[in-house]
Amino acid sequence: MWISLKQLADLAGIRHRKAAAAARMARAGARWRGANLEVRWTRGRGGVAGVGYQVRVDSLPADLQARWHARTTPALAADAVGAIEIEPGGAPLPWTQEEREARHLAFAKQPESIQAAARNRLRALHAVRMYKEAGSSAVESYRRAARDAKVATSTVYEWARRCKGREPGDWLVALAPAHPGPRDGAPIPRDAFDWITSEYLQLTKPALAPIYRRAAKNAAARGLTLPSYATVKRRIEAELPRPVRVKMREGEEAYERLFPPMKRTYGGLALHEVWCADGRKGDLFVRWEDGEVGRPIIVGWIDLRSRLFLGYVIWRVESADAIRIAWKRSLELANAVPRRALLDNGRGFASKMISGGSPSRYRFKVKAEEVLGVLTMVGTEIDWAPPRLGRVKPIESFWRTLGHVDKQFPGAYCGGRPGERPADSDPSKAIPIAEYRAAIEQALRDYSEKPHRGDAMDGRSPRAVYEALLPVTVVRQPTRDQIRLCNLAAEGIRLDQDGSVRLLQSRYWHAELVKLPKGCTVDVRFDPEDLGAPVSVYFRGELICDAPRLASGGFRDQQSAKDHKRAKLRWQRSYADQIAALAQMRKARSGWMPPATIEPGNAPVAGAGALPMPRVSEPVRPAAVYPKPEKAKSVSAEQVRRAAAQARRTGTG
Repeated sequence: MWISLKQLADLAGIRHRKAAAAARMARAGARWRGANLEVRWTRGRGGVAGVGYQVRVDSLPADLQARWHARTTPALAADAVGAIEIEPGGAPLPWTQEEREARHLAFAKQPESIQAAARNRLRALHAVRMYKEAGSSAVESYRRAARDAKVATSTVYEWARRCKGREPGDWLVALAPAHPGPRDGAPIPRDAFDWITSEYLQLTKPALAPIYRRAAKNAAARGLTLPSYATVKRRIEAELPRPVRVKMREGEEAYERLFPPMKRTYGGLALHEVWCADGRKGDLFVRWEDGEVGRPIIVGWIDLRSRLFLGYVIWRVESADAIRIAWKRSLELANAVPRRALLDNGRGFASKMISGGSPSRYRFKVKAEEVLGVLTMVGTEIDWAPPRLGRVKPIESFWRTLGHVDKQFPGAYCGGRPGERPADSDPSKAIPIAEYRAAIEQALRDYSEKPHRGDAMDGRSPRAVYEALLPVTVVRQPTRDQIRLCNLAAEGIRLDQDGSVRLLQSRYWHAELVKLPKGCTVDVRFDPEDLGAPVSVYFRGELICDAPRLASGGFRDQQSAKDHKRAKLRWQRSYADQIAALAQMRKARSGWMPPATIEPGNAPVAGAGALPMPRVSEPVRPAAVYPKPEKAKSVSAEQVRRAAAQARRTGTG
């Protein structure tokens, strides 16, 4: 039977274009899923016989054949295969449903030679049907089919007997020859096998052949015999699964790549919900404005929902300043603040200038008093890419788009790896940085207008998705002050005794800084490209002042000394009235409350203060002054009567 590519795609669970690619590979002689597909080109009309490629069913992989026969109804299968007259003889017992499933699964795991033999036997039974339809008798049909298959006629009868009473979809499995399974091979001494595996499972990935030769030489010295190299190799592959060999020989990263990564969907994200940032070193040499030659660094931000590339900078190194300026340009371009940011774990992204105040970072020590970074300052939560696992950032795949720009400049292009460096690459052929910036800008414009095949993009361009989602998205917008602060670097600095701030060998001072606690730490935000401009000083999140830079004068510059003294006098006079008022208040207090006259014997104890009197008191009765009364002894009535009679006799009663 022949099936169309549409049926093949549905059977294998793949797209139609992949089925077409498999057909073209088969026509070129390549194998597909371990099977040699038989493909033909037809020009019929409608149905399976339409124009296009067709694939023969019995040339498919065994699991797809079993799936095809399982899906085919008994009536259709009987019509396709044809009823076969079975010679008299005992029929095999029918299979239960559990047995059918187990046998089909076992057949799919059989070697290609076993499956090919089963297909040849099934072709012989098809030939029996064709000869009978051509008018031959049953005996002659079996004889001719046996002659075509180059087997005895009794053998074809035996094949037919195996299929008697079974579903046509089970015939291929029933005709499979028995397979004894892998043989254990010659025995291997356990000590020798353990030594071979311990030497083989090394991260240096040594070859097995020299290890086997050393083991064989050592075994011969001990009077032992090792089996062949192929036997030892099969034994290692049988006892040590491939994941174990990969983990021990190739390392943790290769071991993790054996498990398929999770596919993430983007449809549930909102516009400007998550931004992703990363840096990439260009694969070419550029000449900067000052004449220096080097490879540029591109630092940029991308919106994950629309895949639109936002702000970026081309810098000499991946520093915190480059990340900060790219962040500022993204805020200005989109006029939006993301709710979350997916960042690389490099030192630049983990710096205090970018992520200061974040609850967790992979680098640096998190301090409660550290200055807030430009991301935490606007309330953007940070998600960090795990170390040495950069592929979790979707922007990594975007860099391949810009990688084609570097190849447009022959001579300046140096390749992504040392082995890929072209022969004509030379730093002296570096292109001007302005020319490279123009090429990157054009590439980004083309990218934003090009249809995207990613998840939830529906074939639209990033700009089209962005413009479609923007009217229905609630966007957090930055203020002018927040954008201004993003243009400034930040540093936590301890004030000097005079309230001045020392920053990069410059001093800044303002009268408001003297009012702060002595030696406190303030957050200073400054423009690293213009240290002569005033710096903004924050204390506990509150803007205190914009402190100007203190000018330095020559050692014998009298005019600068006079100007400095006049400024100092003006500052002192600003507090003179307040100091005089406090002195007058002290005199007023001394006149309102004259000092009390205290007798020498009643002088208070030094350091003692007035304490409140207790409201509930208990009198103190020392035992020497107030002895406790003795308890009265109990007297009986008889004793009282006798005492009274004695008193009457003596006249004392």
